[in-house]
Amino acid sequence: MNENVIPHLVESFIARCDNDLTTAAHKLRISVATLSRWRKKQSVPRPAHQRRLQSLVGQGEQLHEDLFSRHSSTPIAPRLQKIESHLLDVLSEIRELFHSHSHFSSQQDCLDFIASLFFAHIVSLDSGGDGISLSMFKNEKDAASSLSQFVYQAYDRLLSAEQKASLDERYMSLNLSGADNKFAISVISAIEKTRDAVREAHAHGRDDIVNAIFSRFVCGSFVDEKEMGQYLTPPEIVNLMTIYGLSCLSEEKKTILTSPDKIGESGVILDPSCGVGSFLGAAAQILSEVVRSRNSSSDFHKWSSTALHNKIVGFDKSMRMAHLAITNLYLFGAGEAQILRANALDKHDETLDSVLGKCWLILTNPPFGASYSGDEIADYDVIKKYLKNGRSIDSELLFFERYIEWLAPGGVLVSVVPDNLLTGQGLYADMRDYIRKHCEVLSIVSLPSVTFAAAGTSTKTSILTLRRKKDNASKPENVYFGVCNAVGFDVATRGGYRRRRPIPENDLPAIARELKGETAANFGRWVELPSKAKRWDAIYHAHPSLNGDDGKNELQTVSDVAQLVDERVNPRRIFSGDFKYIEISSIDPKTGWVNANDISANKAPSRARKKVKAGDVLVSTVRPERGAVGVVPKSLDGAICTTGLAVLRPTKIDPYLLRRLLVSRFVLDQMERHNVGIAYPAISEKDVVKFKLPVKEDSIEDLEHAARKVGEALEETASRLRALDDALNSHGLEFSR
Repeated sequence: MNENVIPHLVESFIARCDNDLTTAAHKLRISVATLSRWRKKQSVPRPAHQRRLQSLVGQGEQLHEDLFSRHSSTPIAPRLQKIESHLLDVLSEIRELFHSHSHFSSQQDCLDFIASLFFAHIVSLDSGGDGISLSMFKNEKDAASSLSQFVYQAYDRLLSAEQKASLDERYMSLNLSGADNKFAISVISAIEKTRDAVREAHAHGRDDIVNAIFSRFVCGSFVDEKEMGQYLTPPEIVNLMTIYGLSCLSEEKKTILTSPDKIGESGVILDPSCGVGSFLGAAAQILSEVVRSRNSSSDFHKWSSTALHNKIVGFDKSMRMAHLAITNLYLFGAGEAQILRANALDKHDETLDSVLGKCWLILTNPPFGASYSGDEIADYDVIKKYLKNGRSIDSELLFFERYIEWLAPGGVLVSVVPDNLLTGQGLYADMRDYIRKHCEVLSIVSLPSVTFAAAGTSTKTSILTLRRKKDNASKPENVYFGVCNAVGFDVATRGGYRRRRPIPENDLPAIARELKGETAANFGRWVELPSKAKRWDAIYHAHPSLNGDDGKNELQTVSDVAQLVDERVNPRRIFSGDFKYIEISSIDPKTGWVNANDISANKAPSRARKKVKAGDVLVSTVRPERGAVGVVPKSLDGAICTTGLAVLRPTKIDPYLLRRLLVSRFVLDQMERHNVGIAYPAISEKDVVKFKLPVKEDSIEDLEHAARKVGEALEETASRLRALDDALNSHGLEFSR
C-alpha cells in the first residue's frame, strides 16, 4: 500500500468511529499512540495491520492501484537493514566453510547444499520450531546424520508429489557421512546465528527480506557458474515486470484472479524458463496481498489452495534450477506452485501441452545465446526458411513462437529481451512481423547495460510487453517507449565477486507511473508503431527531438557540411616498409587529437583499409556513444585507418568545429538511438551523415574562428612535443614516440 494513502485511510476510519481515537485503536487492536503515529506519518503499519485497516474502511481500490503502489513502498528501516546485513554475513561464513571442505567438488554442489539448508531452516522456524540448531543432536558423532535427516524430513513434509517427482532425491538429502561430523557442527553453529534475525523479519511482515538475502547471496557467490546466468534478474526488474504485467490484464481477468469463488476459472501465470522462480514468487506474493486484504482468512485459504497449486506454473529443464525454484518459492510463501522439470522448447513434450492457449500472464527472462539446429527445431514455423546448411537459431527467437502458442486471447507477456530481437534484420524482422500478426505491442523499456552486470554480462536488453490478440486483425498501436538509465544500483568487483552497490538514482518507479498513465511521459514517449517499423528499440523511438520535429528542421545535418569518403587501399600492396595506422583507440576522446602506430606493411591487419587526409574527421562506428571522434592532423596526411571509423571530409565547416558538434550530447543521443547489436553496439556509416547537428547554417561562420584556434593550438602542441622528443633522442636517451 502506498504510504501516502495510509494517513487518508486512518482519518477515514477515525471519522467512522465518531472521531474517537480510543474506539478506533481498539477496533484495530493497537494503542492510541500507534494510531497517532500512523496518522502523522511518523510510522507505517505492518502489512497485517494495513490489510485490517483497509478492510475496515472498505477501501475498494482496483487491483492495478494496489499493484503499482508497491513501487512507492516504505524504505527498509535501519533495524531491518541490520537484519539483512547479519543474514548475509552468516551465509558468507557458511560459504567459506563449504569452500574449505573436501566433500564439495564444485560451486554447484555448494549451492545445492546451501539451498537445502536454508529451506529446512526456514520451514522449521515457520512452524514454530528452533530451526537448525546445536540442540538437534546429543552426541557430536550424530551431527552429520542428524543434519541430513532434518533436511530430508523438511522436504518430505512440505513438497507435493509433483514437486518430488521433479527432484532427484540427492537434492532432498545432504548426503553427509560420519567423516563430516566436524564440518556439520560448524555449519549448524553458523546457521543457528540467523534464527533471531529471521524471526524478527517475520515479525515485521518482511519475509521478502529473507528471500532477497538468499537470492542476493546466490547471485554474488555463484555468478561465474554458466548455468546461473539464466535467472539472475534483479528484484527491481522482477517487481516492475510483475506489477505491470498484472495491471495489463483486463478487469474481468483481474477480478477472477483475485476472487476465492472464481479462481478456478482463471488461466495460468507461467514462467517457462523459471530459474529460481523469482517472477512466480513475486506474482504469488502480490496477488496474495490483494486477496488477503479483501477477504476473510478462510476465503483466502480457499483462494490460495487453488491459485498457488494450479495457477502458478514454472518450467525449467535443469533439476538444479527446479530445486532452487522450490526453495525460493517457499520463501516467497508460494511453496505449492507447480515447478516442473521440462525443456520448454521441446514441442513434443506433453508436459507443456497443459498450458497451451491457457496462459493469462507469462513473466520471463529467457536464456540468451543458446542455439538449436536441425530436427530439434523443425516444427517451428517462423524459422523454417532459415534452417538451410545446418544453421543454428538463438533460443530467444524460438521462445517467442512458444509464448504466442501458450498465451490465451487477451493474455499478456512481459519478457526481458536482447536488443537484437528489436533491431536485427532477416530472421529478427520476420519474428517481429510474426509477433505483430498475433499480438499487440504494449510497451518497450530500454534497460541500462549495468542491469545484468552482476551476472557477468553487459548485453543490452529491454523489457517487451505484448498482449495476445483475440483475432489477427491489424490496427494502429499506441506503444510506450521508455528509456531507463538507472536502476538503483551499480556493480563493483570486490574480492573476485561482482557485487551490487546501491545508488540513489533509480528511474524505475517513475517509469512505472508513466506506464500506468499517472504522469506525463518524461522517461519515454507514446508512439504509434508503424506496421512495417524497421526497428522497435525504445532509444530509437523515445526522443521526439531526434525525429526532426520540435522545431529542429532548421538545423544542419552532417551531409550539409561534410561528405562521407571511403577510399580503400591495401597497405601490403602500396607500402614497402612501415606505415601509419590509426585505430579507434588512437583517438583522444577529450581533445579529438589523433595519433597513429607505425606498423610493418606485411603485418597490416585486414581492417587497415581506409586512406585519410589531414583535416578528415574520424567517427567511431563501434560504441559511438563513447564519443571517439577526432581530426586527422597534418602529420598523418595519407595514413591508413581502421574500417571501424567513418571518414568525414568537411566541405562547409572547420573540421574542429564539426568534431566538437559530433561529440555534443545532442548528436551522441542520435548515435545511441541508431545503435544495432547487443555485445558490440554499432552504427552504420550511412547513418552518420544523416545526423542533425546542434547548429544552424547562419551560425557556422561565427563559430569557425574559435574552432580554428583550437586546431592551431593542438597542431602547435604536437609540434612542440615532437621537438622535445627529438631533443631527448639527440642526448642518447633513445626516446621513441
